[in-house]
Amino acid sequence: MGIKGQKSWNKGKTGCYSQESLKRMSDAQKGKKHPNRRSYSPESLEHIRQAAHKRKGTHNKQYVKSPKYKHNDTVFPKGIIPWNKGKNGVYSEGTRKRISETLKAKKYCPTDEMRAKALSVNLGRIKSEEEKAKLSKALMGHINSKQTRLKMSISHTGVPLSNNQRQTMSITWKNKYQDMEFKNNRIRQIMRGCTARPTIPELRLDDILQKHFPNSYKYTGNREFVIGGKNPDFVNINGQKKLIEMYGDY
Repeated sequence: MGIKGQKSWNKGKTGCYSQESLKRMSDAQKGKKHPNRRSYSPESLEHIRQAAHKRKGTHNKQYVKSPKYKHNDTVFPKGIIPWNKGKNGVYSEGTRKRISETLKAKKYCPTDEMRAKALSVNLGRIKSEEEKAKLSKALMGHINSKQTRLKMSISHTGVPLSNNQRQTMSITWKNKYQDMEFKNNRIRQIMRGCTARPTIPELRLDDILQKHFPNSYKYTGNREFVIGGKNPDFVNINGQKKLIEMYGDY
């Protein structure tokens, strides 16, 4: 216990403890309850948080930033290179999880202006072979969920393509089909897709049935159930003699 009024030897000093000493001090304090530390109720913490946010929004004149941190403003100044530029794996799994939870709690959603700016930056930009390889590796094996596929389908339904888009797609696919290996793989994928079950219309109908009649209908369009030489898409499993056949509109 220090003597009152006596100046401590480490006052105003930084870096006077080694990493080993800091670790021992941290381990010694873990799990201890400090009797003099004040505990705040959730209501008090929310009040303190709102007051701090209000001060930040009105730019409290009593608060003066240190010259070292004056550049930390809402808009990052030009010419200063971020510390994490070009670096990968600088955040641990715990840190990335906390960042994700914080953004989800704030319901982060980019504005139309931010989307337009991002689009203008990447519009017409030709990716290098290295970038293409990285994107391919990152997306390889990724399968979109049923909900994501449904959203993508709805967003593209009824949206006509311009003549420029049609011409670009035509030229791109014609050039790709010049490669016989690509052409053969594409034909194999199309043939597998023709026999894939369930189809997109069947998936949509399954969502409707599960929403309005939960656990009442089972999908049997994969030839699991045949009656009278016919293979219905859905069969009632609650004792009712009901069958559903889905005629998809592509």
